[in-house]
Amino acid sequence: MTFTTVIIVSVKYLFHSSGTKKLFSRAKSVYYRGVTQFNSLALINAVTDLAELLGRRTTVEGFLQDLVATVANHLGSDVCSVYLYDVEQDLLVLRATRGLNPLLLGKVRLNPGEGLTGQAFLKNSPILERNAAASSMNKAIPDLGEDDYPAFLGVPIKRNDLGIGVLTLQYRDADSIDPQALRALRTLASHLASTLENVAALYELHEEPSQGTPSEEKPFEAGLLQGTSASRGIAIGLLEYLDGRVIDRSLPIQRSIEDAIELSTRQLQELQHKVDQSLSDVALMIFSSHLLMLRDESFVGRMVDLALDGSDPREAVESVVADFSSRFAAIPDPRFQEKAQDVQDLGNRIMRNLQALEDKDGDYRGHVVVVQDLFPSELVKLHLQKVEGVIFAGGGATSHVAILAQSLHLPVVGTGDPRLFSIPSGVHVVVDAEDGKVIVAPGREVLEAYRQRLRPLLRQARHPGEEKIPSPLLSADGIPLTLLANANLVKDARSAFSLGAQGIGLYRSEFPFLIRNGFPTEEEQYNVYLRVVEETPGLPVGFRTLDLGGDKLLSSQVGREDNPFLGYRGIRFLLDHRDLFRDQLRAMLRAGHGAEISIQFPMIASLDEFRTAREEVLRSIADLQAEGIPCHTAPQLGVMVELPATIEIARDLAQEADFFSIGTNDLIMYMLAADRANHRVASLYRSVHPGVLRALQRLTEVAHDTGRPISVCGATAEDPAMILFYLGIGITRLSVDATSLLGVARILQGISLSEAQERARRMLSTSTLAELDSLACAIRGEFSQEGRE
Repeated sequence: MTFTTVIIVSVKYLFHSSGTKKLFSRAKSVYYRGVTQFNSLALINAVTDLAELLGRRTTVEGFLQDLVATVANHLGSDVCSVYLYDVEQDLLVLRATRGLNPLLLGKVRLNPGEGLTGQAFLKNSPILERNAAASSMNKAIPDLGEDDYPAFLGVPIKRNDLGIGVLTLQYRDADSIDPQALRALRTLASHLASTLENVAALYELHEEPSQGTPSEEKPFEAGLLQGTSASRGIAIGLLEYLDGRVIDRSLPIQRSIEDAIELSTRQLQELQHKVDQSLSDVALMIFSSHLLMLRDESFVGRMVDLALDGSDPREAVESVVADFSSRFAAIPDPRFQEKAQDVQDLGNRIMRNLQALEDKDGDYRGHVVVVQDLFPSELVKLHLQKVEGVIFAGGGATSHVAILAQSLHLPVVGTGDPRLFSIPSGVHVVVDAEDGKVIVAPGREVLEAYRQRLRPLLRQARHPGEEKIPSPLLSADGIPLTLLANANLVKDARSAFSLGAQGIGLYRSEFPFLIRNGFPTEEEQYNVYLRVVEETPGLPVGFRTLDLGGDKLLSSQVGREDNPFLGYRGIRFLLDHRDLFRDQLRAMLRAGHGAEISIQFPMIASLDEFRTAREEVLRSIADLQAEGIPCHTAPQLGVMVELPATIEIARDLAQEADFFSIGTNDLIMYMLAADRANHRVASLYRSVHPGVLRALQRLTEVAHDTGRPISVCGATAEDPAMILFYLGIGITRLSVDATSLLGVARILQGISLSEAQERARRMLSTSTLAELDSLACAIRGEFSQEGRE
C-alpha cells in the first residue's frame, strides 16, 4: 500500500466516524455555552464547517490548510498555524499556516521549549504575548514572515498525557485579540486533539524512510553503540530484530483456520512444558488463560464459522479478536478488562500461523534480539526460548521489565542510537550490560576477552550455591549484620536460600500481576506466595502489597496519566479497590500460616492510610478464621518509606507500625524531582546527595529512638559508598537482589563500624555534590577488584 493510499484511507476513516460527529456535536455545545464575546452562531457554523470539510478532503495537507483558514476567518486572526510534534525527532514541525510563508512548511522545526511556540508545548500552558518581539522567550525565524504580526497566542494540543502539537494565532494589532479568543482556541484544540494526533502519526509514517531504514542507509557493520544497562550481565550472539506484532496482511494464507488454531495450542503447550520448576509460577500466569481461550468455542469456534461462511480467515480472526477485546474492555471488573491483552496476543499468534510465518517459539539460542518495547510476559517467553540478551531501541526498558530481566539473569541494554537499525541481521554483537554498551562485529581479541569474562558467570549459573554468605555475617570488627534478598519470582527465593540469605526482605507482589497482564485470583496468588515461603523454610518473608502505577502499569485500571509517578499508584490504588486488596491480603495470610511473615504497604503518605490498610489486614484475618481457613494471625505490618512526607511523620507512624523499609529508588526520585527512567534528568538522580543523606539520617534516628527495626531494600543497598553510609548511621539490615548477595556480603565483611561512622559523618557534613561525588568515588574504588577484594 502506498503512502498516498494510507493517507486517503486513514483520513476518510477518521473523519467519517461516529466519534468525530459526536465530537463536533459536543464542540457546538461548548462553544455555545462558553464564548460570549464572539458571534455564537458564527462559531457554531465554524465548527460545522470543519466537520464538513473533513469529509471533502482526502489528504492530510489539504485538511490542515482548510483548518487554519477556517480558524483564522472565524476568530479574526491575521495568522493561524499548526505545529505538530514529531516524536522520533523530538521536534515541533510547522505543518500548516494561513498568513506565513508556505514555502517553510515542514522546514521550520523547533525544540520543545524553543521560542514562544516551543514554550507553550513544553509547559503545556497557553502563552499570550501582545508584543512577541519584546519577549525573552521569542525566537525569530528568518523568512517566515512573522515580523508584521507582533501579537501572539499559542495553545498546546494534548490528549491525555500525550503532547501532540501547538495551535497558534498571530495579529497585526494587539488590540484585535478578543478576551474570549483564548478560551475558544483551547476548546478547539481540545476537541481536535484526537484527530491531530492521527495526523501527526501519518506524517511520521510518511517521513520514516527519509530518516533512514536498514535498506536505504549504509549498513553499520562494526563499532560501538553507547547505552544504559537495564539488567547486568554479558551476552554474545547474532543480532535479530524482533517485531512479532507486525504482520504483513498481503502474504498468502498457508494453512486452514482450524490448523492454525490447533498449531497455536500445540505451541503454547510445548512452551509451557519447557518451563523448569523454578519458573512454574510464571508459566501458569502466562499460559493458562491463553490455552483456555483456545478451547472456547465462542472464541475460536466463531472464527471457524465465519471462515466457513466465506469470510477471509484473516478477517475472521481480526473480527472476533476486535469484538472480544472491546467486550472485555467494557466490563467494569478489572479482571476482565485485562483479558483484552490476552485476546490480542492470541489473535496475533493465530494470524502468524495462518500465514505460516516463521515463529521462533522453538529456540533463540545464540541470538541477541532488538525490540522496541516488551511486555513482562514476552520477556519471560524470550527467556524460555533461550535468548542470550536483549537490546531495547529508543532508550531502555521500564523499571519492572528491567527488574524481571535481572531475576531471569538476562543481560539488557537500552540505546537510542539510530545506527542500531542499520546493523544487518546475523551480525555478531556483544551486549555488555555491565558497562551499558553494545559492540557490533567485535574483533577476535575483543570477542575472546568478553568470552573470558562470561565463563565465570556461566559457571556460577550452572553450579549455584558453591559459594555462600557466611553465617553469621559479621562486619570487620565483629558486628552482626543482616543481609536479605529481594525477590520477584519463586526462583529468586530459591536462589536466595541456596546462597545463604537470612530471609526475603522484599517480595514484590506486583510481578504476578504484570506477568499475567491482569489480576490473578486469590487462589492463584496463594499458590505463588506459598511457593515463596516453601522455598525459604525457616526464614522470614516480607511481602509488599501491590504497587502498580508509575512505571508499573496495568493500563486499563491505572490508566494513562499526565504523571503516573505522582498519580494513582501503591496504597492509593489498593484502597480504591478493596476487593483486590482483600484477595491479596487473604492469599498472603494463608501462605504465611506456620511461617514468619511481614507485610509492608507502599506509598504511605499519612497515618490514616496506614491505619486503613491495617484494618483491612485485621478484617481479612477475621474473615479467614470465620471461614475455618488456616492463616497467619499476627503478621508484622510495616511502612515502605518512599515519600518525603513519610519521613516527616515517621515518629507518628512509629507509634503504630512495626517496622520501616526504605525504598530508596522512589524516595530519591521524589526528593530530587528526577525521574530515574528519564534520560534527560538521569544525571540529577543520585543517592549521594546532601538532602537525601540527611533525610535518611533523620529517619534512622526516629527508628532508633522508637525501637523500630529499619532496613533498606532499594538499589542503593548494592552501592559500596551507600552501604558504608548506611552502616555508619546505624542501618545494619539490607535487602538486595539475589544476584548481588555475594558481592554485598563481601563488602559488608570488609567494613568496620567505627570506620563507617567516621565516613558517614564526613558525608553528612559535606554540602556540595562535587565533594560528595569525590568521597563516593574514592569509597567505590576501595571496594573494586583492585581494592579490598
